Amino acid sequence: MNGRIGLLGGLLIVQLLVIAALLFGSRDSAQAQGPLLAFSADIAQSLTIDEGPAAAPAADAEASAEAADTAPESVTVQRVADRWEVAGLPADADKVNALLARLADLRSAWPVATTLRAQSRFEVADDRYRKRVQVALGDGSAQSLLLGSSPGFKRVHARVPGNDAVYSIALAEFDLPTATVDWLDKALLAFAGDVTRVRRDGQWEASLEVPSAADDTTDGAAEPARSWLIGPLAAGALAAETAAADPQAMQTLLNRFRSLQVIGIAPAESDASLVDTFILESTAGERHRYELFEDSTADRYFLARDDIEGRFEIAGYLAEQFRTELTALVPADVDETSAEDGATEDAAGAS
Repeated sequence: MNGRIGLLGGLLIVQLLVIAALLFGSRDSAQAQGPLLAFSADIAQSLTIDEGPAAAPAADAEASAEAADTAPESVTVQRVADRWEVAGLPADADKVNALLARLADLRSAWPVATTLRAQSRFEVADDRYRKRVQVALGDGSAQSLLLGSSPGFKRVHARVPGNDAVYSIALAEFDLPTATVDWLDKALLAFAGDVTRVRRDGQWEASLEVPSAADDTTDGAAEPARSWLIGPLAAGALAAETAAADPQAMQTLLNRFRSLQVIGIAPAESDASLVDTFILESTAGERHRYELFEDSTADRYFLARDDIEGRFEIAGYLAEQFRTELTALVPADVDETSAEDGATEDAAGAS
């Protein structure tokens, strides 16, 4: 009896050892497969994302015919000097670097399939895939990845060209858009400098008043506050009458230019008209001219800056905020005083 118990105990120990060996062997094998793509994000020179033949399955014959006439979308983001560009425009560097880091960190683990039939079913075959990602490296080599159907939330089937293995990886198809605007630096038109002068062409001009030598402080006293002077433009020149601008109103206006975000790129066929012009200058000598266009038929606004090619769409409410009237930038008490002075002068003239 004791001998049988000893034998069974020995068999149990052997089984446990076999299971442990299999588990550790599986883990070591998975680790041995290493990264799915062999590259370092800091040496990437370009990122290209293409839509594939399986990108948008048509729901009916009419949609299928329409899709056949539409070329698959493709976008390329390139490293130019010390920044990323898309279609010759500044790209969102944080977004590009984040995706490159995720791609470089992908692990292969165990494949979910290895057959040609499975590649087609999971939409990662050479002639049937949803998206293809290509990363060009500084040494002239490139890494590619085919992406297909989604097995679950924020996961997608993937395959490296030349390798039959299909993997399920932690990546979502919407993380890889193919439209240029999705990779654009939305703040490319923002004015970064410390503004000292701003002009709404044909309307008004405001400048930051520099304290005179008589106002200089000594003995560590605080610097005198700098104030804005604003006045109307008449016949292209600043009219003689100027007033102190409302500092809060001026700050609000300037912050709109500093935090400016575009929402799209103006279509080539847009029939938009120039409706306003703004000129901003900074303490460092930076000077930019902004032109605001309105497409009244489509109720859309586009903004252009003199040093950046093209026009870019901005929100309608923001366009209206830029077009601030002079009266909104002058304190109410100044308006009332001016009105009273005008009434007094009229009365004196009448007498």
